[in-house]
Amino acid sequence: MKKNTVDPRVALKGMTPFDLFLILLLLALSTTLIVKGGFSSVRNKAYCKAAVVHHGGKEIKRINLKENSTFTILGGRMQIISKDGKIRIAHSDCPENTCVHAGWIQSAGEALVCVPNQVVIEIITDTDPMVDAVVF
Repeated sequence: MKKNTVDPRVALKGMTPFDLFLILLLLALSTTLIVKGGFSSVRNKAYCKAAVVHHGGKEIKRINLKENSTFTILGGRMQIISKDGKIRIAHSDCPENTCVHAGWIQSAGEALVCVPNQVVIEIITDTDPMVDAVVF
């Protein structure tokens, strides 16, 4: 008994040279965009020079991310650590500690938020970031 198999040459029989050209062009474009997108995120980290700490909508501190430092804000109720171009909230007296569990941030546009203490820490850059959004 003969199996129902399709000869691959038959599947390509209705394809024109233009169809093949379009397929190869789309494949080359998508590969280029994937590779370029991967490198742009690496370049984006190189421009991150500072983080800004806001409390109640007002800037209270600007941190140089090129220097390692540990400091407290809000009268010692929150401890922030900056190390190796990254920043995190190490301790907070808020009930859930969601801001502490968020971990390190390092790319332009990323932010740490502590809602109970009304604190926002945002990574800034002096050039336009190459990434306009970060989705987790």
